[in-house]
Amino acid sequence: MKNTLFIVALLCLNFTAYSQFNLGVKATTSTVFTPADTQGFVSLSPNQISRISVGETEKRHAYGLFGIAENEKLFFMLEGLYTSSSQRFQMVATGLERNRPDPATELYDNSSSIRLIATGGVKYKNFRLGAGPEISMVLSREETLSQLRNFEKQDAANLGGFDFLLGYTFLDHIQLDIKYVKYFANIGSNYHFDGIPVSFKGNPSMIELSLGFHL
Repeated sequence: MKNTLFIVALLCLNFTAYSQFNLGVKATTSTVFTPADTQGFVSLSPNQISRISVGETEKRHAYGLFGIAENEKLFFMLEGLYTSSSQRFQMVATGLERNRPDPATELYDNSSSIRLIATGGVKYKNFRLGAGPEISMVLSREETLSQLRNFEKQDAANLGGFDFLLGYTFLDHIQLDIKYVKYFANIGSNYHFDGIPVSFKGNPSMIELSLGFHL
């Protein structure tokens, strides 16, 4: 993913030599959708059964800078956005009885990261249609899942994804964009249980609305 973004950045530099280039600021609001899944984890010493679920939607906000190069038919945009996220894990049951709830257990994985996004595509009048890769680099992280027996926290990996964009430009300086983002990694991939990687089914996706202004 890093190599892809580097190559895309070189293409952008070449494109800007023949296009108008502008810098601006951007704010976004988004909803992240996590596929519902429940998995059981068994500890033998002492005997314990834990069932954990994921599947909640999450609201996120981000802000940052962007640069856009465009001509009459094409555009290329690079974005750097600061964002925070919070993944919740629901303890469905714990102990030797599978249906005994434990509502007092609060499990979460909160992080702050920088999203680097490269998007290219075509223009028609004030409309833009494009796609491109993104990578989220984790800056800080707090979590409680590793407090459970036999769960081990792994170093937070950079999260890759792919964006699809539909945008419109107002008054030559204001950009309204809507994105669909599909992430590559499964929920729980930053943990091991009893030495085995944890992975809930399905990859998260996100719908994002952004408003930007450039000179």
